Amino acid sequence: MAYIPSESLSSALVGANFGIWLERVADSRTALVCKIPETVIKALYQGAKASFLMATVHAESLTVLCLGLWIDDEQEQPFKVSMVNASEDDKLFLTQILETHTTTLHCPVFIFP
Repeated sequence: MAYIPSESLSSALVGANFGIWLERVADSRTALVCKIPETVIKALYQGAKASFLMATVHAESLTVLCLGLWIDDEQEQPFKVSMVNASEDDKLFLTQILETHTTTLHCPVFIFP
């Protein structure tokens, strides 16, 4: 099944060099969407191990969700991407992933003229 990011996520993907987001996909599942280099995507397809990282940071009355992905594409310098996800929806999406023990990873490839 083809993946097309939402309009708001598309804007974020175009504006970011790298990143990791949570998004509800068409069949009501939650997906991890990563903007990562094509070489790292190829490493994933060739079986590179990946670890999903998460943490919360509490600052006064605010709880901030931090997400990350560690991909063992190179032994000496594995690729790492992380970002702060402040959306309330992200907390709900992450809860769904943790409760169902499943998600899908989408790595859109952008081709610029």
